[in-house]
Amino acid sequence: MGADPKEYRELLALFRTGLAGGLISKEEVTVWADDIILREAEPDIFFIELSLAGTANEAISLLLGHLRSEQPVNGKALLGLLYRRLREGNGFDLVSRMMYGLADEPQFTELERGYLHHLSISYDLASDGITTQTYPLSSMIAS
Repeated sequence: MGADPKEYRELLALFRTGLAGGLISKEEVTVWADDIILREAEPDIFFIELSLAGTANEAISLLLGHLRSEQPVNGKALLGLLYRRLREGNGFDLVSRMMYGLADEPQFTELERGYLHHLSISYDLASDGITTQTYPLSSMIAS
């Protein structure tokens, strides 16, 4: 028997939230599933279905159906994905919108949630020509 998808619950929950928030691409999830399929003699059908999902929404639906319960996502992993988006050259406006959409997720500590709200509000104010002090996203991830 091949790898059990239950062993990857935390990662699958990250994929679900990352796909929904635009932090992870469908292609990245497909590459991950394909890697498992190629390594296993008899891969679980779940990995094959995930690999064959045609759209991000199909993959999200499959992940939701498989997880069945609300698996919490590691807040630091989400912050790392946000940071990766910034490092890849995505505009801060896009990342700010992503942060705002994720800030109320229960997996963040109060401190992390506060940083996300502060960064999002600071960006909105800066967009309107009002400046405030912001904390670098990389310092939140390192802590």
